[in-house]
Amino acid sequence: MIDFDVMRLAFESAQTYYMTMLPLALLQTATMLGMVNVVSILGKDVMLYDRNSWTLGLVLGFSSFLSIGLSRAWLHPDGLITIYLSYDVLFISTIFGGWKSTFAALIFTCLSRTMYGGILPMEVSFFDMALTALAGYALRQLLSRGTLQLARPSDILLLALGRFGAVSVGPTMFAVLGEMSIATWFDVIFRRGFDSLTISLAVMVLVTKFFRREMDRSRQLYIDPLCHLPNRRALLRDLAKPEEEAGSVWRKPHVTLFLIRVENLRSLTLERGYMWADSFLQEVGKHLKQLQHNKEWEKIWLRAYSPAEGAFVVMLDSGMSDEEHSLIMGRRLYNALHLEDFEGQTGLFPRITVGCVSVKLPYKRHAERFLRALSLYERQYGASVYCMEEGFMQTIFEERQIRIRLEQWIAQGTAEVHFQPKVRLTNNACVGAESLMRMRSAKGGGLYINPHRVLSVAVKYHLLEELEWAIIRRVVACLGEMPQVLQHLQVSINITPASLARAKFGERLCALLEGTGIGAHRVILEIIETSQLPDSDVVTSNIQVLHRHGVCLSLDDYGTGYASISLLSRYPFTELKIDYSMTSNMGDARVLSAIQLSAETAKRYGAELVAEGIETEDQKLALCDMGIGKGQGYLFAKAVPFADFVDFALQPQPEAGTLPAMVPDSSTALQVAEATYNLPSVC
Repeated sequence: MIDFDVMRLAFESAQTYYMTMLPLALLQTATMLGMVNVVSILGKDVMLYDRNSWTLGLVLGFSSFLSIGLSRAWLHPDGLITIYLSYDVLFISTIFGGWKSTFAALIFTCLSRTMYGGILPMEVSFFDMALTALAGYALRQLLSRGTLQLARPSDILLLALGRFGAVSVGPTMFAVLGEMSIATWFDVIFRRGFDSLTISLAVMVLVTKFFRREMDRSRQLYIDPLCHLPNRRALLRDLAKPEEEAGSVWRKPHVTLFLIRVENLRSLTLERGYMWADSFLQEVGKHLKQLQHNKEWEKIWLRAYSPAEGAFVVMLDSGMSDEEHSLIMGRRLYNALHLEDFEGQTGLFPRITVGCVSVKLPYKRHAERFLRALSLYERQYGASVYCMEEGFMQTIFEERQIRIRLEQWIAQGTAEVHFQPKVRLTNNACVGAESLMRMRSAKGGGLYINPHRVLSVAVKYHLLEELEWAIIRRVVACLGEMPQVLQHLQVSINITPASLARAKFGERLCALLEGTGIGAHRVILEIIETSQLPDSDVVTSNIQVLHRHGVCLSLDDYGTGYASISLLSRYPFTELKIDYSMTSNMGDARVLSAIQLSAETAKRYGAELVAEGIETEDQKLALCDMGIGKGQGYLFAKAVPFADFVDFALQPQPEAGTLPAMVPDSSTALQVAEATYNLPSVC
C-alpha cells in the first residue's frame, strides 16, 4: 500500500532542495559543458576509437572534483551540496570512454562523493559509485556505437533513462539489504530521477549534440570524398589497430589485402576527361561497397578502402591463405568490378590489376611503410591478377636505400670502387686492373649488394649515366693517387652504351683527364651490353674523340653476342675480353675452338685478348698455349679496395717472360688499329 504521507514529504523535501540548490545546480551544469570543451581540445576521437579514454575520464573526474570542492568552499561552506555532477561525470565517462575512462572517473567521483557528500560513509559511497559505473558500462555494451553516434532525440531520452537506472541501482540495493529506509530510498530516487529528467537531460542533449558534431567532423577525415569509401587514414588506422581493441572486427590475426589499381588511369583521363575518370572511379567504389553488404562476402568479412586516386584496397579476413586461394579470391574480385560494362565504349579500355598479399596484424609501427611499399610495388609479369612475393616490402625499401646511396655518390663524388688486378699470364706480373662498382650492404658484416641490383635501380630511376660518370671521376682520382712506380698501369672502366650515346661524352672525359694530368692511355673504357650500342653519329663522334686523345676501348664479353664482329669491324677496339662462361668451360671442344677463333680475330684487328674468370692453373696454362697474354680472376686476386690493389701491384715483379708472337702488346694494338681505321697516331 502506498504511503501518500511519505510521498508528500519527499516532494516537499525535493522542492525545498531545488529551490535552495538551483543556482548551484545551474553552475555545475555550466561546469559540465566546460569539461566537454576541454575534452574536445585534448582528444576529438574519444567517442569513436577509445584511444583517449584515459584522457576523458581524468579530465571529467578531476574537473568535477574541483568544481564541487570550490562550490562547497565558496557557496555552501556549512551545509550539504548537490553531488549529481559526480554521477553525470561517471555516466558520461562510462558511455563514451569505456572501461579505462570509467576507472579514471570512478576514482575522482568516489573521492568527491566521500569528501563533499556528507551522507554516506566511504565504503557505502564507493559501493554506490561502483554499481553506477557497472550499470553504465552494461548499458554501453547493449547500445550499438551507431546509435550513440547518431544521437537522435530518442537516443538522448534513452541515455537519460539509462542514467537514471544506473544511479538507482545503488540505493535500491541498500534498500533491499535493509541498509536504507523506504522513505530515504524514495527521497533519493526522486531527487536522482528529477536530476536525470531535468538538468541532467539538458546536459545529455548538449553533450550528445557536441559529440555528434565532433564525430561528423572526424568521420570526414576518414572518408574519400570521391568514392565515399574509407581513405588511406582509415586503412592505416585499421592496420595498426590491435586485435584486442578492435573487438569482433578481426577474427584472425592474418588478413589478405588486395591492391586494385587502374594502371592506365592517366591515359584514360587524357583521352576522356576528368569527369569520365571520376565517374569510373565512383562506379568501381560503388561495386566494392555493394560487396561489403553481399551475404556471400560477409562470411569472410570484406572491407574496401580508397587510399589513393586510381587505387583501392580490399581487406579480407581469410586467415593465412595460400597463393592459389588468394589468386582465386583475386579473380572473383576482378570479375565483381563489372568491367564488361565498359567494353562497348570506343577508345582505351580500363586496365585493372589485382595484387594480393597476406599480412599479419597489427602493423603498429610499419603501417605507413607498408602502404608506401604497396603503392610502389611493380608487377614482374603482365597478369591482371597476381600474388606479391614474400618479402616485397623489404625489397622495395632496400631499393630506396640503394637509390639514396647512388644520389649521394653522384652529388659528392664518393662512389665506392674496387679493383681486380689484371696480370700477364706468362709471369703473373700486374699490368693493370678492372674497376668494379661495389656498394656495401646496410646489414654490415662486410656484405655487398649485388652490382646487377644496384645497376637495375640506377636504370629505373634514370641515374645510370650520372652514376657511370661518378665512377669515372673516382677511378681517375685513384689513378692520380698511384705511386710513381705504378704510373704505367692501365685501369679499365665499365660503361654502358647510354654514356657513349650522350653528346660530348668523349670531350668531357678527355677534359677531365687533361685537367687532372692523367695520361689518356692509362684509361680503358670497357663497353658492356654491346648489343644495345646504337649505330649513331653521336656514338661514332665520341669514339673518334676518345681514340684521338689516346683513350683505349675494350669490347666486353667478346664472342657471346651476335654484334661483336660487327662492332669490331666498325670501331677501333684495342682489347677484347673473353667472358667467364667461356673460360670456365674450356674443357668443351666447341668452347675451346671459339676461344681460338677469338684469338685469331683479335690478332686480325690488332686487338689484345684478355681472359676473365681464371680460377685454376690448368685454365691459365691452356690460355697461354693459345697465345692469350693477359687475364684476371680469383687465381690471381679478387676485386679489392684501392689501397689493397696498390699493395698487390707493389709486390716484387717476377722476371718478364716472352709473350707468344701472336699476341700484340698495347702499343702494337694501337698501331694496327690506326692503320686499319686510318686514324691519327696517339702513341
